[in-house]
Amino acid sequence: MIARIMHNFMINNDVNVYNYWWIADSEPSGRDRDSQSLIQYYNEDDTYKIQKQGYVFGQFSRFIRPGYQRIANTNPFPQLGAGVTEPIDKSVTLGVSAYTNAAGNRLVVVAINDSADTETIDLTINNADGSIQDLDAWRTSATENMEPIHPVSVTDDVAILSLPPYSITTYVNE
Repeated sequence: MIARIMHNFMINNDVNVYNYWWIADSEPSGRDRDSQSLIQYYNEDDTYKIQKQGYVFGQFSRFIRPGYQRIANTNPFPQLGAGVTEPIDKSVTLGVSAYTNAAGNRLVVVAINDSADTETIDLTINNADGSIQDLDAWRTSATENMEPIHPVSVTDDVAILSLPPYSITTYVNE
């Protein structure tokens, strides 16, 4: 859900920053409690755990840096209405947005698959000079926490992105 919300703010509201105010939760309520914070801190043994939404947040904030500009997007998720906790139109399950730095030499693509099926996207890249030959990738899913995955090749200006169910993947030319 947070991935949809962040995606919508970035592309529909044209914002350049997304603040999440509940960074850490330090209530000693037990390890099985769901928290809306990005980090759960455990007082009883002075340890912490990054929550799943913390990794999702990182899929945007680690790679889209200050000064980057959004250059493209496809399939924006439907907006949420006041008091609505679920998307109005659940049939839209893919969200893709792209960003570049001021020099135009670094590309960041964030792809969200909010469906139970693996989805494949053909991503066309304006790569006139041929400098982008592959995209490094990081993924958060039910079993991955912003983990690096195999790079994706760019052939004839197209990268084929395979998005597992309920995942968010960030692609970057390093």
